[in-house]
Amino acid sequence: QIANLDGTGNATFASGLRNPVGIDFHPKSGELYVAVQERDELGDDLVPDYFTRIQ
Repeated sequence: QIANLDGTGNATFASGLRNPVGIDFHPKSGELYVAVQERDELGDDLVPDYFTRIQ
């Protein structure tokens, strides 16, 4: 979520991410990247952790 400091203008910036960590901007392009940690210890048939660009 993003919002103004006074709480107005609330909007969704990105969705569908579970436990995003390692968030950073690319130093040259300014694009936002994130590593996502999925569920742990629930078997081998789950979505793996992944690294992605936020669009």
